[in-house]
Amino acid sequence: MNEVYAGIDIGSSKVCTILGELGRNNELQILGVGMSGCNGLKKGIVIDVDATAEAIRSSVRQAERMSNMEIESAYINIAGGHVKLIRNNGVIAVSRGNREIGTDDIERVLRAAKVVSIPVDREVIGIIPIQFTVDGYEHIKDPVGMVGTRLEAEASIITAPTSTVQNLIKSVERAGIDVSGLVIDSLSLAELLLTRDEKEMGIAVVDVGAEVTDISVFINNTLVYTKLIPIGGFHITNDISLGLKIPTSEAEILKRQYGYASVSMVESKDDIIINNTDTNKNSNLNIGSNAAASSKWNRTITSSELVDIIEARVNEIIYLIDRELIISGYKERIPGGLVITGGGISYIKGITHYASSMINLPVRIGSPSYLGVSTPVYSTGTGIVKYILSSKKKSVSREYEEDYEDSSISKSEKQNSEKFIDKLKNFFSDFF
Repeated sequence: MNEVYAGIDIGSSKVCTILGELGRNNELQILGVGMSGCNGLKKGIVIDVDATAEAIRSSVRQAERMSNMEIESAYINIAGGHVKLIRNNGVIAVSRGNREIGTDDIERVLRAAKVVSIPVDREVIGIIPIQFTVDGYEHIKDPVGMVGTRLEAEASIITAPTSTVQNLIKSVERAGIDVSGLVIDSLSLAELLLTRDEKEMGIAVVDVGAEVTDISVFINNTLVYTKLIPIGGFHITNDISLGLKIPTSEAEILKRQYGYASVSMVESKDDIIINNTDTNKNSNLNIGSNAAASSKWNRTITSSELVDIIEARVNEIIYLIDRELIISGYKERIPGGLVITGGGISYIKGITHYASSMINLPVRIGSPSYLGVSTPVYSTGTGIVKYILSSKKKSVSREYEEDYEDSSISKSEKQNSEKFIDKLKNFFSDFF
């Protein structure tokens, strides 16, 4: 039976749990999905451990019921904008007598690269290899199997605020789940939504959540920049709620069902009738010019009035994204444009055209393509699982290679095994 992994996306408005494994053709297969509202975070930071833990517990239970499995441990996310990337180098002498570089040498040189001074309120949560150098030869992506005496690594050290990390872990553990590891949203979304060619030529992933927008830039297949903007889809919902004097739940429905990015895109001329017959109950929404008002509290608005509210805030969000890309210095280096995901603005009709016209770059919506999770709201949770499975596949190929190298076999058998290992390397080359 294939190993099953769980990913928990802990966001400001919801917690999403995804359970998956490698199915046929080494494709991700979704086994369980859970979703629960969450009010324990503010702008991606845990402000109420108990409320967050309860949301995690509810989400996990749903995924367990769907999959008929028990989740004991999971990988969790941390927003890319909360982390900082520190470039550093590590150097070691190759330890083996035959000077062949093995995975133990990779681990040692990356440990050496992680030796860097960081503030006391931050901690190292990971490392991203950028390139390796063997005896002066640079730009090597995977030196395992090569021969050399001196191995260097250039890497990005990932640091995050200790309090942010520890409160996330504490919330998960209080829900009865062990934390297997942390995955940066930037890396999980890139694994799920981007092709290798896109990451090579330059592209940005923009995850618009409820309260924050997370920007990540990839160039030469490497994460080079992250930024968190304290604005998201809930700000649009709140504007509608205040402007039309309706509950936020009804404002969210209006935004998703009838929202456009611009007034110029509105197609329907029908009116939207808001029925507020009882202020102690949820209001009802009817659309259509022939809809009859049932009480004096009924109110009719036009689609243009609604979209006018939406457009003002959408314009601000896209403007801030564009400004951050310009400030970063990477806007001119991402010909691949932007991939927008998350539940904040992905559902708004015409958003890709509107954003592309403002930023002057290609824009598309990024969404999982797997059965049961094929909407942007599941992108981060699904990306966590896919990222871990891809990492495990790479580890398996290397372990398989080392098993053959260490075993005592005949020359012909070794030649056959080396051919098979070469095939494995080619097959898994996308993950190195």
